[in-house]
Amino acid sequence: MCRRLGARGHGIAATPAADIPGPWASVLAGLDPGPAGPGPDWHAPFGVILADVDGTRFALGGLTSAAGQSHLHVVTTGMPLPTGGWDPGFSWWVRDDDANWHAGTQSYPHRRDCGQVAFRVRLTPPLGARPDAIEVAVTGPATRIRALVPVREAPGCRTLDP
Repeated sequence: MCRRLGARGHGIAATPAADIPGPWASVLAGLDPGPAGPGPDWHAPFGVILADVDGTRFALGGLTSAAGQSHLHVVTTGMPLPTGGWDPGFSWWVRDDDANWHAGTQSYPHRRDCGQVAFRVRLTPPLGARPDAIEVAVTGPATRIRALVPVREAPGCRTLDP
């Protein structure tokens, strides 16, 4: 997998496995160039509070796809506050309507004065189209939760140029 992603200097000494897990195979397949480019930009707001993951509470605020990138928007309490190389220790995965998996990378953290942290989870590969629902899987050091989240584009909402 590291070879396929072009990762060098990772320090992994284990012999490569013959097969990789299904979600990772799905991510790698989604990175292969296809005939179609990114779809239209869209935003789907929702308010979903997930079960606690190792003492951290996540609220999903929405899903966006724009400029060839897809992001899940999250607000949390109980998460380590952002500092230099922020890595709060949670793994994010999203599965779309076509059963394709998307690996999530936490980014752009913003600390709020009430102890909350707002951030985005960038999906790789980006979503190809707006799904009707997504399955979100979050794994912490000891706990894993999954949730099915309906996705509806904001009614009457369109992207405006700045």
